[in-house]
Amino acid sequence: MIFDNEPSVIQSYTDDASLLVEAVQRQRAGGGTALYDALIQASDKLSQAPQPGDHSAVRRVIVVISDGDDNLSQASRGAAIEAAERSGVAIYCISSSTEWVNAAQETDTRKKVERKYLKNDADQALVEFASETGGRAFFPYSVDDLGQSFQDIGQELRSQYSLAYVPPNRPADGKFRKIKVEVERKGLVVRTRKGYYALPPQPTVKFVPAQNP
Repeated sequence: MIFDNEPSVIQSYTDDASLLVEAVQRQRAGGGTALYDALIQASDKLSQAPQPGDHSAVRRVIVVISDGDDNLSQASRGAAIEAAERSGVAIYCISSSTEWVNAAQETDTRKKVERKYLKNDADQALVEFASETGGRAFFPYSVDDLGQSFQDIGQELRSQYSLAYVPPNRPADGKFRKIKVEVERKGLVVRTRKGYYALPPQPTVKFVPAQNP
C-alpha cells in the first residue's frame, strides 16, 4: 500500500515476490500525507486476510515507512490505533525523517545523541502506534540503516511468543479489555499489545497459491 493524498492498494495478496518488488519500484514520493487513513484501511484489509491452507498461526503486521506527519486524513490518530487493535495488528514504524539523516552527518558525537532523543509530535506518533499495538519504532540515522531496520523487524517476528488465556469475562461484548504482561526476571523488556476488543470470531478465507501457467 501507498498513501499520499489518500491511501491505495498497489498490489493485493500474492505469493509472487516479484510482483511486490515491481509494485514498490514503480512508486514515486509526492502529494500530501494521509497516514491515519492508510493505517485504518490497511488494518481492515488485514482483518480479512486469506488464511494459509495448513491452518498455521498468522501474525498481522503493518510496517510503516513514514516521518509520522499527517496533514490530510479524515480520521484521527486515535481512530487509527483503534482500527489496528480491533484487527489484532501490530504496527512497526520506520522513520523516514530527514532530521535523523542530518544528525548522523554531525561531527560532534554529543550532538548526535541529543538529536536522537529529541522527538517531535510526528516522531511520537510513530512511537505511539508501535507501543499501543505491540510493535516497535525505528529511527535510522541514515539510508544505509534502513535495511538493518527491516532485518531487526524480521528477527523480532521470528522470535516472538504467543500467549493465550481464558478471560473471566467471556461474553464477546465488543468492549476494549486492557491486558498487561509482566516477567519476574529483571532486565527484560516486554512489548505487547495494550489490550484487545472482545469481538465474536470472524469467518476465515483460505489462501490458495497462484498456479503457474
